[in-house]
Amino acid sequence: MTMMMMNVFPDDPETKCLLRCVGLNLRWWNDTTGVQAAVIERFFQPDPLDVEYADCTETCLQRSLMSGDTCDSCHLAYESFLCYLQHYGNLVPCPQYLPEDESREVRIARDCMEVLQVPEQMLRAYRKGNFPDAPETRCLLRCFFLRSGLYSVDTGFDVKRLYTRDFELPDKRYFSPDTLAKLQELRASTGDQCTEVYLAYRDVFGELGRPFVTGRVLKAAAAGLDSKF
Repeated sequence: MTMMMMNVFPDDPETKCLLRCVGLNLRWWNDTTGVQAAVIERFFQPDPLDVEYADCTETCLQRSLMSGDTCDSCHLAYESFLCYLQHYGNLVPCPQYLPEDESREVRIARDCMEVLQVPEQMLRAYRKGNFPDAPETRCLLRCFFLRSGLYSVDTGFDVKRLYTRDFELPDKRYFSPDTLAKLQELRASTGDQCTEVYLAYRDVFGELGRPFVTGRVLKAAAAGLDSKF
């Protein structure tokens, strides 16, 4: 463990399987699909002068798939981590945002519905997958994104976290000048955080990453509330 704290990771079965376990828990590793780039990238800080870090990392990953036992998940997770450690950048020492699984997102949405006392009429609409443009819907979305760590009262949406949240379908359009300009315009023009979040969800984020995933989460949360009564 002391060696790992010094960024030294021995080439032995215990270390390899430990890294796989860490990767599974932090969601940067999947035994079926491999390394989740949108997640693991957040744990490394590239050198601003290194313009080839991404290409070098990708080359290393491709080479690692051709070496050793490709059915050994511990080996593959270990080699993938080393590629990022050696080529992508320095390990970030502070805690990083981790995407929630969908069951946790549903619980967050359900808590928001209960705290905001969303009326039954609106819940019935949500259960059908309909999200009327109403104050209840707008403030529900603000609560959800705020509690999910994707939105800040002071700075607005965190597009890096949104990109990481959608690691299964990473979408670089989150970082596009057009997306950032639209978010800045909404923040400057609405003067109301509930409206800002709702319009961003509807008009900016809706089809990015995992399309309308938040709508599916809200629908499931409303259905769960129905089962409580």
